[in-house]
Amino acid sequence: MKKYCVGLIALVVCSPLFADMPFKPPQMPTATELRERYPTIEKIEAIIANTDQGEPYFRAGIATFFEGSMTNIRPVEYSKEIKKKYNERAIELLENANRITPNNPYILGMLGSAYGVEVTFSSFPGLIHWANKCRAMIKRAVEIAPNNPEIRMIRLRCDVRFPYQYYASVKNEILEDHSLIQAWINQSKEEDLTENQMNYFIALHNELNYWVGYYFTYEVKNKDQAKPFLLTVQPGSIEYRQAQILLSKVSL
Repeated sequence: MKKYCVGLIALVVCSPLFADMPFKPPQMPTATELRERYPTIEKIEAIIANTDQGEPYFRAGIATFFEGSMTNIRPVEYSKEIKKKYNERAIELLENANRITPNNPYILGMLGSAYGVEVTFSSFPGLIHWANKCRAMIKRAVEIAPNNPEIRMIRLRCDVRFPYQYYASVKNEILEDHSLIQAWINQSKEEDLTENQMNYFIALHNELNYWVGYYFTYEVKNKDQAKPFLLTVQPGSIEYRQAQILLSKVSL
């Protein structure tokens, strides 16, 4: 496994969970792929017409989730009310998928993500309810598929939003997830990938390291830990400008 180690000082180590595992390409469709295939909410809802299978509900659920939350794939920004409406519908669809196909880590992970987004629409004490549901659902997903980098990335995207002041244990999860995901990215460089797959891993590298740098900047407030992650975000990426802004803060 040593050949997959990366050099972010001593922060990133090779994950023993990932050691000697055969390479597997990503299984989940991206937000951009889903929007190209289902450009309107009507087309998304058509996915589940006349079906009692879990997989269509899952696709419809994540397409709805991304439509409501991924601002970089839309030409216009939605209001908070519309985003909430999309997220509530995503929860309905993903809960149906989970009811039909229980214990699928992808369904559990994305359902946990949607619960996490509900935190942003809630006030105290309701936000605690959604935060706990988010944590519990994603915990189950990781327990079922501990070696799956896509599931770990789902958890990391949620974890970086939890305040370190109240969820200090999240820091260790983030470092462990980063290690496994980065190892997968490095492993991909030795594989014969399609252009879309190569672009996926480039984008994943930049998103991963930006979010970890963001977390250590704003939540842990440790500039020394944030900096090596932010320095690996590549020029031309969606995250590069924000990473440079964070670097200007950590360099002060």
